[in-house]
Amino acid sequence: MKHLIIIGASGSIGMGVAPTLEESYVIHRLSRKDTTPSIDFTKQDQDLTKLPKGPFDGIIFAQGINPQYSPFDTYGEHASNMWQVNIEGPTRFLASIKPRLNPGACIVFFSSVAKIKGSFDPHYAAVKSAIPGYLTSMARHFPEARFNTISLGLVKGSRVQAGMTEDFLARHRDNMFGNRLISFGTIARAIRFLVDSPELHLSDLKVDGGVTGTF
Repeated sequence: MKHLIIIGASGSIGMGVAPTLEESYVIHRLSRKDTTPSIDFTKQDQDLTKLPKGPFDGIIFAQGINPQYSPFDTYGEHASNMWQVNIEGPTRFLASIKPRLNPGACIVFFSSVAKIKGSFDPHYAAVKSAIPGYLTSMARHFPEARFNTISLGLVKGSRVQAGMTEDFLARHRDNMFGNRLISFGTIARAIRFLVDSPELHLSDLKVDGGVTGTF
């Protein structure tokens, strides 16, 4: 069986997709809590030498920080943490684990419908919009790996949904086909499609219910 790492295994998406993925792969969980070793991308001095030995056939970067602040809020380290968790931390992690990746390993990042419609939190929208270009650049340094993006709409049962007002949740549903939010099962199937399709590289899989504009 293929071996996959899930980064952010204690988050909504990590916990939501792991049970389905375990039916097809050996899953290695990493997160800021509840896993050994733990990994926290907000810490630049983190020891990345105690990672699972591998080799690995894929890494699913499911970590993240939820949108929280408008430009008028006092957001402190939120902007820098957003960058570290989504871009800088994964870069350091991939550099450390590169020797343990099998040829053709599939690296999956999650972008967001925020890159189309914008977000209440501009920092969240900025880093999610940056991911496709970031992966194209990373691919130059990892020529034997495949980098792919899943761009998500609002996920049913996620912490983002839990923090929404009813009217904003309704606006999301109204702009998604069939008024359906994205299920964890659909996300897991999208991951399997990317991992098991060796031709897919630098793909951006749109899993957002067909959102086309701002709302």
